[in-house]
Amino acid sequence: MVAGFPAGVSNGHHLMNTGDSDASYLEIGDRIAEDEAFYPDVDLQLVADGKGGHVFTHRDGTQYDTE
Repeated sequence: MVAGFPAGVSNGHHLMNTGDSDASYLEIGDRIAEDEAFYPDVDLQLVADGKGGHVFTHRDGTQYDTE
């Protein structure tokens, strides 16, 4: 089975296991310096940190609490 999540869709994507047993999946992709992701339904964005990595922030730029 294959799933694709196109860029530019306003509803953030997710996977749900609605079965009675555990499920596993393999995610394959790339993350380049210019990549950004926006999830407006949870006020989350992934932006470049200027050091070759990425950070999670709110739309207003404040740090997203990941704990």
